[in-house]
Amino acid sequence: MLSFIDYCDKRFDEIDAMIISYGSAGLGPMDELFEALHRKLSECRKPVITICPSLFTEAGNLEKFLAKGHVNLLDEELAVRCVVRVAGAVSGSSGQECLG
Repeated sequence: MLSFIDYCDKRFDEIDAMIISYGSAGLGPMDELFEALHRKLSECRKPVITICPSLFTEAGNLEKFLAKGHVNLLDEELAVRCVVRVAGAVSGSSGQECLG
């Protein structure tokens, strides 16, 4: 995931922002991932929208992540719908054609 952020940030001028969806399968703590993600987001030039639906298994890590000034969305579908509507508003479209 961190390589993906680097690649999109530095090599793709046509990409304006990224959506990263990640979560816990409950197999172990994700402390290191949250810390690495925090560092990467601090250096990234482009906006990164993070989605971590693992609210119960990662509640402590999510609280620390949010306390560092980051935003986390809990639902992938809602996040994509919001992005499509914002992009549509900017372009003058309703975005409905993308939502079906």
